[in-house]
Amino acid sequence: MACDHCNDLCITYSIRIPSELEKAIVVAADNLKDGTLEELPTHAPIFEPSVPFASVVAETERPDILAYRFRCKTCGEVFSLTAETYHGSGGSWHPEHESASREVF
Repeated sequence: MACDHCNDLCITYSIRIPSELEKAIVVAADNLKDGTLEELPTHAPIFEPSVPFASVVAETERPDILAYRFRCKTCGEVFSLTAETYHGSGGSWHPEHESASREVF
């Protein structure tokens, strides 16, 4: 269950166009910076980014497939950010536990 720190992040946000991808990257980066989230190491093949998320944020590198996971440092809720970067679409930001998602965009 989400806490007051990550409640605003508990949405399913579909990424259909490049500006939506950029917004998701900025939101994740801001929450990493303020200490709400921490980046998780990945284990499943789809979640094995070859590029550090900091490089994605700085726009120095962008893998073809974005696949990152984050955890709320307060309650442990886990979030995924995935997208196909060539077109800036085909992905989403969402809590991994569907019951935590309070809205769908």
